[in-house]
Amino acid sequence: MGSKSIFNVVVFVGDSEFMTDMPDNVMELHGFLPYIESYTEKVFSGERVEKFSQKLRDYTDQAVISEEDHMKNLERNMSNPICPKCGKPMVIRVARKGTGAGSEFWGCPNFPSCRVTKRLVY
Repeated sequence: MGSKSIFNVVVFVGDSEFMTDMPDNVMELHGFLPYIESYTEKVFSGERVEKFSQKLRDYTDQAVISEEDHMKNLERNMSNPICPKCGKPMVIRVARKGTGAGSEFWGCPNFPSCRVTKRLVY
């Protein structure tokens, strides 16, 4: 499998409290720099990185969302989640073995190459 050059990262700023376990690529601001620094292979030129940085600055200046809109987005994601690793709409699966055998969960449709799962909330 080839190496990836771009990774999805979600960073929460301000007061945030995670109610469930988050994937490794979802973090609060204090974890962002160590996460980025964990990737040491140089992929982009300094000029390209500066262009990305400027786009992020431009976007974050505009990206203000109300708590109400945020909660609506969370509810929508719980009822129709997207795989955070590959971006495909997740599907409901039934556990075949283990302590949760017979229980339903969200699973990536790219299984077995993508093994991301989420708890199914009713």
